[in-house]
Amino acid sequence: MAKKTIILWAMLLLPAQANAADSIKDAATRVATCVQKRDVTTCRDNITASSVELFNRFASHDLLDCLPQTASYVSSKAEGETMQVRAHITTGQTKSTIRLTFQQEEDTWKLDIPETLRHGIGETWESQLAATEQVYLMLRSQMGDNLNCSMIRNLGTGLAAGTTH
Repeated sequence: MAKKTIILWAMLLLPAQANAADSIKDAATRVATCVQKRDVTTCRDNITASSVELFNRFASHDLLDCLPQTASYVSSKAEGETMQVRAHITTGQTKSTIRLTFQQEEDTWKLDIPETLRHGIGETWESQLAATEQVYLMLRSQMGDNLNCSMIRNLGTGLAAGTTH
């Protein structure tokens, strides 16, 4: 009788775990698709409430075009109440793997931009982001339309290279 109960519970729980994995994969795909289509409204719908201000600042600088052209889900791992998603991205000719943090809000997995930055850059992510933004604004005022995405990516890489994380 005990074996039958364990099997029954396993049958009930395993599909739920598979659906949770599909759900996080779907969430990552929704984010990748809205970025690829440069659809600010849909992207905003797929980020956490704590991410909206950062996303709005980013979008106000017309930087959505500078995000990777392609992104594909690789895997996910539960970490407390969040899910860490690994994804392959392509930027120009460069392929790399990134980690994104997703949080569940309103029964939907959504990208948590502050947590993603904290995991990727470290505890000083806010000050590094502010410094990067200030340098970007200065360059934009000096270079105007000549400031391109390649220069912007190098700007972020240069400042991030100084991190200890």
